[in-house]
Amino acid sequence: MSTNYLIKSIIIGASKTGKSYLLSKFTNGKQKANYQPTVGVEFGSKMLQLELKGIIINTLMQIWDTAGAEIYQTITNTYYKGSSVVFIVFDLNNTESFQKCKFYMENVQQYCLEDVWKNLTILIGTQLSDERKVTTDQALLFAKQNNILYSELNKDTNVDEILHTMAKRYIQLYE
Repeated sequence: MSTNYLIKSIIIGASKTGKSYLLSKFTNGKQKANYQPTVGVEFGSKMLQLELKGIIINTLMQIWDTAGAEIYQTITNTYYKGSSVVFIVFDLNNTESFQKCKFYMENVQQYCLEDVWKNLTILIGTQLSDERKVTTDQALLFAKQNNILYSELNKDTNVDEILHTMAKRYIQLYE
């Protein structure tokens, strides 16, 4: 199987927001057995077969999961460069993690190409529960103000749909 596209993507956000969970779900289809905070960065990839206009397009999505701890910020900043798709992750039960999304969006605008932050960035709310502190309206407003997509994850969410959506947007933008 030949690869038509190679897409570098980055998962960013505060600590303990579910970034490593997303990487594991994206690449393996399942959750990690036990939580270990990311030190620096972790890497995974997934081959996607996308259908656009009746044509099957093979796309290798490289996914870089960055540490949310501030101590690693200078390391993780280098991974923004060359990223074609950005996933900004926050915990719906943690207002502070949502407020930090502004910082991460500013980094995306500083280090990524304009096409990326205008067309290929998605805000993802995770860990949906009864303890919810950030409303859908708040998250949608942030996404609208920054011209990015928004999605919420719960146990029923198909994370592959998010990957496919972002990969298709990339291909359509650069086709």
